[in-house]
Amino acid sequence: METLPYCVVGAGPAGLAAARWLGALDVPFEGFERNPDVGGIWNIGFPDSPMYESAHFISSKTLSAYRDFPMPDSYPDYPSHRQILRYLEGMPRVSISAVISGSAFRSKPRGPGTPAAGSFASRTGRSGGTRA
Repeated sequence: METLPYCVVGAGPAGLAAARWLGALDVPFEGFERNPDVGGIWNIGFPDSPMYESAHFISSKTLSAYRDFPMPDSYPDYPSHRQILRYLEGMPRVSISAVISGSAFRSKPRGPGTPAAGSFASRTGRSGGTRA
């Protein structure tokens, strides 16, 4: 049976965290982000972002930062959405190199009685995306 890499969907904070730790543990994976760059909902410039101008973190930067990539000391305790986006964009690129930008991910759960029940059949809709 063919072993496929794990799949990380989205390059927002959670997707980037998953990609960073899978990479650090040498676990094969591919990441997919439908927008042209990282940031997820924190990028107000993406057409599907629900972000608004006055938005900011509701948890402290010290509790919300990645443990090995702290937020800058110059950031307030509760950073704005623009500061969070800059923080995510400033992550070491090697940690997110497996994320394919501009690539939508579609999946359908496999049902009982099918091969690998409980896993997902997937396909991507690439729109000229490139690796970040």
